[in-house]
Amino acid sequence: MQVYSSTSNRMENEMDYQLTPQIDLQSPTSWASSMVITNQDDYSDAASRLVEIKSMRKNIVSFFAEPKQKAHEAWKAIVAREKFFTDKLDEIEKIVKNKMLAWTSEQERIRREAEAKLRKEAEEKAEAERKRMLANAKRNETRGNEERAQEWKEKAEEIKPIDVYIAPVKIKAEGIQTKKVWRGSIEDVGKFLLAASQNPKLQQHITININSLVRQFADNEEIPGIKFFQEETIAAKAV
Repeated sequence: MQVYSSTSNRMENEMDYQLTPQIDLQSPTSWASSMVITNQDDYSDAASRLVEIKSMRKNIVSFFAEPKQKAHEAWKAIVAREKFFTDKLDEIEKIVKNKMLAWTSEQERIRREAEAKLRKEAEEKAEAERKRMLANAKRNETRGNEERAQEWKEKAEEIKPIDVYIAPVKIKAEGIQTKKVWRGSIEDVGKFLLAASQNPKLQQHITININSLVRQFADNEEIPGIKFFQEETIAAKAV
């Protein structure tokens, strides 16, 4: 889709004009930067002006409320329409991926099965050779040839099955990448917190909602490891 900058700029200018409330920001900005409080009268004047500024802010919020609501409703409608199509495509993608993974899993099962069969054959062959050598050792013992019998026993101990490994088949397709991804699930919060208390690396993965704790416990309860304190703030009410 081609977008012409001149059209875009014109639309932006029109929107800026439509969304520009009639308000003087320069005067209160200059006053706030230059004002100094040295006595009670200065403090009272600052409080009075602060109430006026809060009222200005309230009017600004009111000015933008309707266009924000309309824009939000339009955004929700667009997102919902987009989601209708993307959800369908995501469903198709999931079906295809599941079938692809099922096939690759089957190829891996076949590989492991063939590898296990070859390993068993190698072990059986090694065991047969070991038995043959021990039989030779037995015959030499019967004949009184102890030295030769010991040689056969040592050779029997050295017999090991050959290493068997069938490399996984590298399945390739343009635009497709198969990889293994680690996942995790919470099984015991208590055990994790106990481990985290002894391991700083784990502690960074604990998120504490301090504001929620303040609202719920600050007035009447102490929590180990949490410090509650008060800060003085000023609240101005718009008129």
